[in-house]
Amino acid sequence: MTIYATPYNPATKETTGPSTDSGFESLDQVVDMMGPPTYRSPRWLAYVTGDDQAIAYSEFVFCIDEPDIKA
Repeated sequence: MTIYATPYNPATKETTGPSTDSGFESLDQVVDMMGPPTYRSPRWLAYVTGDDQAIAYSEFVFCIDEPDIKA
C-alpha cells in the first residue's frame, strides 16, 4: 500500500503542499523509522517538527496540487 506524506501547518491544520508518495509501504514502517508520532489514528499519523511545520503520513491523499490554468 502507498503511504502518502503531506506537509501542513500544525497551528492552522492547513496543508502547505501536496500529498506525495513517502516511499513507505505501511504506517508501521514509518513508526519503525521515525519513532513514535505526535498524533496517531488507524489510517494516519503525524509528526510535528516545529511551530509551523508538521508532516502527516496517511493511507489516503490529504491534498492534491491544483493544475495551473492558463487562459
